[in-house]
Amino acid sequence: MARTREFDVSEALRKATIMFWRQGYRDTSMEQLVKATGVSRYGFYQEFGNKKELFKRCLQEYSLSKISPGLKRIAQSDGELEDLRCFFSMYSENIAEHGANGCLICNTATEIGETDMDVNSIVRDIYAKLTAQFQHFIERAQARSEVRQELSAFDLSVCLLGVLQGVAVMARSDFHRDTLRQYLTTIFDMMAEPE
Repeated sequence: MARTREFDVSEALRKATIMFWRQGYRDTSMEQLVKATGVSRYGFYQEFGNKKELFKRCLQEYSLSKISPGLKRIAQSDGELEDLRCFFSMYSENIAEHGANGCLICNTATEIGETDMDVNSIVRDIYAKLTAQFQHFIERAQARSEVRQELSAFDLSVCLLGVLQGVAVMARSDFHRDTLRQYLTTIFDMMAEPE
């Protein structure tokens, strides 16, 4: 007879995500995850398989909760540069709100890199979605004459992905919010079509 689940999966994922976000994948043990979530080891293995599978789910959940809402705004934008500013502002505020944790996706790219292709493929997929949305946004912004026409939309989208990672690293390094704000203002000023 099958055992009934005795925990809330979404709550367990949320707590596990915070643990990975604070400590990284390698420095988080199953024992710590069991203690932080209150889920038994048996329950973890039944629901998630193992630590790596749990981590992959946490990455997906993080992307859905922390990155997708901002991407949705960009996707719905007519290409107003202010919408891109709002996306980066939301991203910066979210990171600042969580202290020195930075961004789980950026942290994972740095920690795991290409040493684990399963995890790396999730990070690459998220980065590809970000880059594609940035490119579509820039194309619309250029059509409105909000972004300089001579800049390649694709090259600029890759640059914005780098800016996103820079914001995550700077926030994790305890840069003052005014410094982050000035960093982003400078980037947008360089992109903007001169009036």
